[in-house]
Amino acid sequence: MVREIIEGRPLPSRRARADEFFTVDLSRHANRGTVDEHAYDGRGWLDLGPGLDLRALPAGRRELCGQPFELLRGARTCVMIESAQRADGSLPSGVKGIAVGRKAASLLFLHALTGSMERRSTGAAFAYRIRYEDGSNVEFPVRYRIEAMEWLDRSSRGPGDMRIGWFLYGARPAWLGRTASGERAVLYSAEWVNPRPERTIEAVDMLLPEDSRAPGAVLFAISGVRSR
Repeated sequence: MVREIIEGRPLPSRRARADEFFTVDLSRHANRGTVDEHAYDGRGWLDLGPGLDLRALPAGRRELCGQPFELLRGARTCVMIESAQRADGSLPSGVKGIAVGRKAASLLFLHALTGSMERRSTGAAFAYRIRYEDGSNVEFPVRYRIEAMEWLDRSSRGPGDMRIGWFLYGARPAWLGRTASGERAVLYSAEWVNPRPERTIEAVDMLLPEDSRAPGAVLFAISGVRSR
């Protein structure tokens, strides 16, 4: 609501009927799982072991903060990118060609950063490039503490068990859970409002800018609201 007031435009997801939502298939691009059975073996989530993974994240079609998402099942359940400065070659710094193939009023990205950044960091932590069938494209910059934060929640505690980090200007805390070691995890849903809803979206690319200070980012699902 605050974002709508500041930007002076409605968010399609807040007014869409259930039958106006659609989901995007990420399975062809999924390159990492949310389960990590053994630490430092080069496989699984962030390779930190079973105490610090996201095995609690449910799979299948789920409604999160009033928005439907299709969460993948199996060994590869998310799309992860990593900074070139940190990469060991097992993960790319960008993933291109996530097929959409339809018109949309907006796209909803369920995502998180894989690690923390400096509080005063500016610019995009990572970005989505939305490509239209006519060859044009638009970038959606995902900024730290605005459209996304790190998945492992270490934010300040407010009244009760409320966490300050949950409330971002450009995203909703869509899923809250805990790791096996008791750490709190949070994934955010950020909505990109399409400035060209009359054009068919061909695909989405997920990229880490060269000047990004983010260690990496992970995408769990994409949903959308069809154009009216």
